[in-house]
Amino acid sequence: MANHVYSYWQLHQANDEAKAYFKEFTIHVNNSAEENDNFLMLEFLYQEKRPENEDEHWQWFIDRVGSKWITVEDVYDEELSMTTAWDSPDSLFEKLVENLKAIDPNVQLTMSYEDEMPNFVGIWYYNGENDDLDCEHFASEHYEQLLGSDMELEDEQLIKKYELDESNEDAVWEKRSELRDDFWELWHHEQARIIAEVMTKWEEEDDPIENMIVN
Repeated sequence: MANHVYSYWQLHQANDEAKAYFKEFTIHVNNSAEENDNFLMLEFLYQEKRPENEDEHWQWFIDRVGSKWITVEDVYDEELSMTTAWDSPDSLFEKLVENLKAIDPNVQLTMSYEDEMPNFVGIWYYNGENDDLDCEHFASEHYEQLLGSDMELEDEQLIKKYELDESNEDAVWEKRSELRDDFWELWHHEQARIIAEVMTKWEEEDDPIENMIVN
């Protein structure tokens, strides 16, 4: 069975026209879920019909989503969440950004994602015309260092570091469960910090009032 990758999308800033487009996208996402036909949201976003030849559907879908399947979880006016197989829906998010920034260059939106294991976690973000679409991606060997998590330590290392009772068969499992819970709490705090930082960066760097004072 494929690993589930959960993604959370949020529109942070947009003009009225871009907000209307995002709302229309969420309507198509919702219709895709209700009709059990995820091609509907792709046809809207890419403005092209699925191939007539059904043998081409699978690859056409993967190319436009970034994953072999996608499930809609929750849909709101300016937020949505989805689950995909193995990978985050990067292609889908990139296309949405492309369409939105053509309407409003200063649109701001993010997509955070996390593998259920987790093998990786990360955040895609676009915060306006003074920045490019970018991604902070952390594989297991990187998020351990980032968050100071001991989740990936070997059993012997866990026993030694936390002075666990080797005769207790459940000791390592219980410690891993505790570390896993700690990891998700640490990651969600870091996730919020990254989003807050990147979504305000361009405003701080290009404050027109501050520039007037400097000049």
